Amino acid sequence: MRYSVEIKKFLYSQYFYGGLRIAVGVSLPAVLCLVVFHQQELGFTIATGALGACVVDMPGPLKYKHNEMLACSVIGFLSALATGLATVNPVVLWCTVVPLTFVLSLIVVYGNRWPQISFATLFMMIMTLEDHFTPQQALVNASWILLGGLWYTYWATIVSRWMMHRIEQQALAESVFACADYLL
Repeated sequence: MRYSVEIKKFLYSQYFYGGLRIAVGVSLPAVLCLVVFHQQELGFTIATGALGACVVDMPGPLKYKHNEMLACSVIGFLSALATGLATVNPVVLWCTVVPLTFVLSLIVVYGNRWPQISFATLFMMIMTLEDHFTPQQALVNASWILLGGLWYTYWATIVSRWMMHRIEQQALAESVFACADYLL
């Protein structure tokens, strides 16, 4: 086995490209907030929204992927806002988190990507549980999470449209290599 060929195949594969796109899309806002504005918490909050939206970023038609990442960002905003408003009292928090978790677990019946949307929204909700927020702070925190989700949504959409033909070539190459491995 020639390792140079395997390394080259990996570096030109859709998996490496997708991982690089996700890593840059999630970490770029956090790094900018840390380096430029010296706001570690803000960068972490924006990266939380971006990380939630990147879970939904799977191969497929760009129109559906864009709409599903937008839905994930908006539902994540609403769940983070509801959880942030409920952090003032543990009883209210329990009465908010349990039904919200139940509802978010039920939305998996709507299609192939809805389990990922449910997971991402639950992730955004869980990341909001730690701090105690006033109503204004809860709105600001949820808005930063929404901004992170929207950032990643448009980052992935722009990069995917820019590299549309390359993504198709990578998918075809993966299929050809899989057929060749099967035949050998």
